[in-house]
Amino acid sequence: MNLRDLNREQKNIIVLFGISIVFWLSLVFYREYYKKDVKMMRQNILGACNGWCLGHFIHYTLLSYCAPSYWVELIIIGFIFELIEVPLNSLSKYIDSKIYEDTITNTLGVLTGILLYKLYPMNIDLIRLIRK
Repeated sequence: MNLRDLNREQKNIIVLFGISIVFWLSLVFYREYYKKDVKMMRQNILGACNGWCLGHFIHYTLLSYCAPSYWVELIIIGFIFELIEVPLNSLSKYIDSKIYEDTITNTLGVLTGILLYKLYPMNIDLIRLIRK
């Protein structure tokens, strides 16, 4: 499959997941190399929601806003990523597997993104924005 064969929303999903994976891997490698956690991400921001929780929520809000037709797939992909974290949890003390909590947070982010898209629809093309 060629990138040209994908529609705007599918490309947006690839861009946003690509950015999040690079961010996540960078933080894992940073924490492993320096043997310390990023304390800011562990601090509660909204109730019991810390920086990681908020990051999940914002990420999935952006995903579903930029690709509202794929909201079901985004929830499924989010759950699969959480399942992948389970074995990774044993490789690093800096990887936390929270299947239920993160899946709920991701789903709330997806619903928020869809609501925002319905209220303020914009067909954002992230590839076009990046190329500018």
